[in-house]
Amino acid sequence: MRKFIWPLFAFTLLVIQSTSFVFYKGKLWFDLPLIFVYNLAMIRGSKDASIAGLSIGLIYDIVNTYIFGFYTFLYVIVLYF
Repeated sequence: MRKFIWPLFAFTLLVIQSTSFVFYKGKLWFDLPLIFVYNLAMIRGSKDASIAGLSIGLIYDIVNTYIFGFYTFLYVIVLYF
């Protein structure tokens, strides 16, 4: 059961991040999935966090209309080093 909580929490953060464009009109922007995966790297290590960052980045790139591969590259590189 504990294995499935992390992906569910990450998916919930992706939904919040993707839908918050409508409600938030400020200049300062937050990146909840990056904060989540960074905390995962501190708890489990850089390899597990890189795998999680790759999957979260791919899902985030598929959902959003930005340059494809930007968030995948960002999450993997930031979390591996």
